[in-house]
Amino acid sequence: MSEAQEEQARTKILLADDSKVIRTSAAKILGDDYELLLAVDGQDALDQLEQNKDVAAVFTDIGMPYLDGMELLAKIRDHADEVIKGVPVIVVTADETDEAREDALARGATDFITKPFNRVDMLARARSHANAQRERRELEAHTTIDRLTGLGNEQHFLNALKDARSFSQRHGQPLAVLRLQIDDFKSVVQEIGKEKLPRRMREVGSLIKACIRNEDTAARIDNIHFGIITPVCDAEGARKLAARIEKAMKVGADKAKWSKPMTISLAISVPSLFPEADLDDVLEDMKAGATAAAGKGAGSVVLTPKTESLAGERKAGVRLDPTAALRMLANGREEEVKEQLAEIIDQLQPLITLAKKAVPDALKKALSK
Repeated sequence: MSEAQEEQARTKILLADDSKVIRTSAAKILGDDYELLLAVDGQDALDQLEQNKDVAAVFTDIGMPYLDGMELLAKIRDHADEVIKGVPVIVVTADETDEAREDALARGATDFITKPFNRVDMLARARSHANAQRERRELEAHTTIDRLTGLGNEQHFLNALKDARSFSQRHGQPLAVLRLQIDDFKSVVQEIGKEKLPRRMREVGSLIKACIRNEDTAARIDNIHFGIITPVCDAEGARKLAARIEKAMKVGADKAKWSKPMTISLAISVPSLFPEADLDDVLEDMKAGATAAAGKGAGSVVLTPKTESLAGERKAGVRLDPTAALRMLANGREEEVKEQLAEIIDQLQPLITLAKKAVPDALKKALSK
């Protein structure tokens, strides 16, 4: 197998046709070079596409039961998930007229192929559109901005979380991460309509961005989930941020006159409590927390399982340094600093000793304020 064929063998192609003969024929043509997924109708194809978002191209017949090819095309192009929405769709039809071609393209088809198709034509379409889709996705992987909300994207979130955890571990500072989930998203889409969804998501992104500090990182992780990384912040600080976001959502809904209010459930993870865990462990803990929050109902705020189990302990050896303490004071978190004030003063002891020798008057003046 050539290098190109090895690359294609890792690429998924989805074909939807209610004819077993067509599916068998397509499998013989594409099966050697691609991982071919076969669907018996449009609904089956849509279900498989939602479960396999790495599909590089979709071939679909027009006349199928339950959901025909044009209806499948419409659902793909109107899908709330940007990955599914952008997948190339090649319509397979026995109609060779210009009108049929124009109709398919006008409805959002990427290309079309006529029946009976031959090996050369089908392989050429698969190779062309799969390669183009792979290149687009590789380019998007290097882009850190989510186009819909203006926040960071999933890759940006993962990179920032990795850096924040390293900094937290090196300097012994707390680190909190929030995973936000839009409640009852399908109901929201049905109420406001898909055409208004992009604007609503941009508004949500703006509201989240307005609630965080300059040193925080906010990103859209997937279709309905957002993540916020907040350095030098523990569970209590994260709860306060969650409260600000919930309040902002209510105020924003009133100002924008949302016909359908939108609420967000939040899960709070404090990775600095379990610094020995790897990044995958943290992400799994966050997902488990999001599931727990969704289960408790709209607008819920919960601690992730790991964080909750360790929250009552002494923060697993994490202590504030003087710089972190000053930042917390600047954010009005005096009570949290008081809890470790003795330890912070102990860290400053070498500096205080030097000040007694070098600038005693200045030290006396500072202590008298």
